[in-house]
Amino acid sequence: MKKFIVPVNWQVSTNVVVEATDEYEAGRKAQEIHFDSMPDPEYVVDSFEVDYGVIREISTEKNKTGDFSAWNNMPGGF
Repeated sequence: MKKFIVPVNWQVSTNVVVEATDEYEAGRKAQEIHFDSMPDPEYVVDSFEVDYGVIREISTEKNKTGDFSAWNNMPGGF
């Protein structure tokens, strides 16, 4: 069997409470809230997606431990 790196994405939704002078400022303040402190996130139905365009096979050879060369071809790779 081969092994693959498969990029997946999904969405979550929640509400946050901020104090602001108007809707624009409220939106800006909401954008500054760290993801980890968002209350009660809920999965957005049917939002799970596989990014088929960037699936990459990874080496499964027993003697190639620590080979991260596949990361060079991944989005955000080094």
